[in-house]
Amino acid sequence: MSFYTALTGLKGAQTDISTTSNNIANVGSSGFKKSRAEFGDIFGSTPLQTNNIGSGTLTKSIKQQFSQGNITQSTNTLDMAISGQGFFAMQGGGNAGQTVYTRNGPFQ
Repeated sequence: MSFYTALTGLKGAQTDISTTSNNIANVGSSGFKKSRAEFGDIFGSTPLQTNNIGSGTLTKSIKQQFSQGNITQSTNTLDMAISGQGFFAMQGGGNAGQTVYTRNGPFQ
């Protein structure tokens, strides 16, 4: 049981490092929003089972942070920024005709 508990901790640490690495790799990307891994214990996630105390951790979710970033001035007249909440709704993306949402505003 203790090996499994340690393994879940390592898996959680791997997820956290992966999320942090993605944040660092994209820090210079226009419109990028950082993510944060959220963790919980296995005991709290298994209702009606009292023998799982100390069974380890699990990744509950990876949440995107939509806090306001820095707005910088540009020389391109088609660059736009959103101050506060909201998204640009655009057509396209991977599927033609699909509506996609972004806060990235360098339009061409």
